[in-house]
Amino acid sequence: MTDTVQDSYLGWHDLVHAPLCKRPVWEAQTQADESATRDGASATPHACGNEDCDHSNRFELTVIRLVCRSCGMARILVGEIRSESHTTVGRIGYGSAPRKVGSLLLRPGQPWFRVGRMHDDHPHDFLVTRTGVTHVDQSDVVGCIYLWKGKLGADTWSVAAVQDPNGTFAPGKLRWKRTKEGLRTATAAAKFIAAELAASDGES
Repeated sequence: MTDTVQDSYLGWHDLVHAPLCKRPVWEAQTQADESATRDGASATPHACGNEDCDHSNRFELTVIRLVCRSCGMARILVGEIRSESHTTVGRIGYGSAPRKVGSLLLRPGQPWFRVGRMHDDHPHDFLVTRTGVTHVDQSDVVGCIYLWKGKLGADTWSVAAVQDPNGTFAPGKLRWKRTKEGLRTATAAAKFIAAELAASDGES
């Protein structure tokens, strides 16, 4: 489970297809074996440092199989503890179309401050890049916008703009040159980021 909008986009890696794959699409299937046994299973429970394990020689094995029928690549992912949830891209943000505000793209993701879950019209925080970015890397990120609760419980937005390794922390792992709280809309937050980017570009 992700914790911030940064985690929704950063630190993920694509599963690559064979070179020159003409139609790179993964066909995904899962299989669960609820009574799998360990190699050399005996009556003696195995030693395990995982506090969630029942220390039995039988366990639930989950296999995810990814196959590309175009290039013939196959990926097999195996895990001992099954954790599966069902949701939509509209709920988690990632996978939804970004919002364009001027020269910026606001990419929806998991909210850090969960008040967004109470409102269908504002369910997400936003990771911000310039337009033209298709696959987000850390270096592409120019800001973050966070849904917040202001005085008297009103929805407000906080914003962080322009990465700076010696700057201020906001929710997530990145540091920022400028931050601001109490904005009334995500669009206003995006305009703040655009202004800070213009100022930063003028300084360099």
